Amino acid sequence: MTTVTVGVARGVLEKISLWRGDITRLEIDAIVNAANNGLAGGGGVDGAIHRAAGTAELQKECRAIGHCDTGAAVITSACKMSHVKNIIHTVGPICHGSVASANEREKLMSCYHSCLDLAVKNNLKSIAFCCISTGVYGYPQEDAAKTVVGLLTTWLAKPENAAHRLFNYVVKIMEEQERVDVVRAVMTAKIAFNPYEVLGLDRGCSDKDVQRAYKQQCLRWHPDKNLDNKEEAERRFIAAKEAFHFLFDKSKRDEYDRDYERVKQRESAYKARMEKADSARKKFIDELHQREREFAERSKTVEHLTPAQAYQKKKEEFWAKVLDIYSLHIQDNLFSPE
Repeated sequence: MTTVTVGVARGVLEKISLWRGDITRLEIDAIVNAANNGLAGGGGVDGAIHRAAGTAELQKECRAIGHCDTGAAVITSACKMSHVKNIIHTVGPICHGSVASANEREKLMSCYHSCLDLAVKNNLKSIAFCCISTGVYGYPQEDAAKTVVGLLTTWLAKPENAAHRLFNYVVKIMEEQERVDVVRAVMTAKIAFNPYEVLGLDRGCSDKDVQRAYKQQCLRWHPDKNLDNKEEAERRFIAAKEAFHFLFDKSKRDEYDRDYERVKQRESAYKARMEKADSARKKFIDELHQREREFAERSKTVEHLTPAQAYQKKKEEFWAKVLDIYSLHIQDNLFSPE
């Protein structure tokens, strides 16, 4: 399936953050554990959460539940972790190739949907997700990042979900900066919400232009008319609706246009600073090369002098410097105000 990047409103993105560190140290309502079907504990994040919660205590609750299907989720208490209310356990798909299949992608999305549903049901207002299935289960990192960020932004943009004021999307990484970079790159593409671009309009368009473009986008991307690509159609449909309401709100539109101009000015100033810094760096390097050449020339000259001649030359250079300093001192005294 081809995924087309659609901008996301700032309010939605403010609820999503990336964090690199130990997920068990977060003070948050719920943390998500990448579990196995038997909820038996294991290595990686699963093992770290069991150790932090108390292996015996958490295992007792997990045994009482018994099993969790792939793509589903179950909830337990946080046991010994007083700074966390609940642990949500979900089982991600095992990916058997370098590219995830449609079924594997659906299972991964189901993991996140199941966790979000449990959080809402249990009145949990914040949740920390680890990178489900991207470790030993072999799910491609970039594919997972695009799938998850798209799912979360779409979910948060829906009015019925926005009321819950959820969630912080937290990527738990130990030493794998690569995963942080992958997800950050995907989110950066999402952050650039441009309502004009979503509706195919130019800045300065009229309200009638906005209405006409919105109707065209709705007709083109209504989910009921795009059954073969319903997920992408729903994302575009929601984005068009959000862009329409955004541009029809004069205060928001004016604020966006002002922000846009400020960003352009900052980018222009940054570019000018970089050009100035590059010029200064080039000048400095040229001066270094010139000094190296001069030093090499002086070295060649000194090589042809006898020891007595070399000593005499250094002596003359020394006294020349002394005279220069003395003359400058005299000038300062002559021209300094009384």
